[in-house]
Amino acid sequence: MKKFTDTIIEDAKEQNQKMLLENEKEKSNRIKKAEEEILNNIFTDIKQQISDIKNNFSRDLSKKSLEIRNELLAKREQLTSMVFLKLKDKLISFTKSNEYKDYLIISLKKNTSEINNNSLEILVCEKDKLFFEGICNILNLNAVINVNENILIGGYILLCNDKALKFDESLDEKLILSREYFNEISELVII
Repeated sequence: MKKFTDTIIEDAKEQNQKMLLENEKEKSNRIKKAEEEILNNIFTDIKQQISDIKNNFSRDLSKKSLEIRNELLAKREQLTSMVFLKLKDKLISFTKSNEYKDYLIISLKKNTSEINNNSLEILVCEKDKLFFEGICNILNLNAVINVNENILIGGYILLCNDKALKFDESLDEKLILSREYFNEISELVII
């Protein structure tokens, strides 16, 4: 019986040892699984934080780039305005010179050389109306001279009503066109 009891005890010890090993293995697997889950969560959090940092950086960079671009655009506009304000002042000074009269005579002579003299209308600024009447007498032009409120600096707009022709020789229009051309060719381009 002792042998039988020893065998049962031995069997019980082996079973107990097996159960302990299985429990230890199960415990180890659970710990490993928990560690992997924690590491995965940490890794996911780190990836999210990195993504957030990249997004914030990109957003901040875009915002700063836009601010700098807007500042440069404002500076370009300021410089362009200064240049054309000085040019406008020079044009106004030009309209007070003797060269202005010569310029107008040559320009009107060129534009009216092949046009019927009876259907001409010349639009001018208020200050130049009497001046143009004298020029028309010099050139023997039979033209109606009217004030145009859009002409502020000088020059003229010549209309030939029977041929539906229009020659805009106003210094105001030339200034506008010069500014557009300047914006196209200047190296003040901002990308």
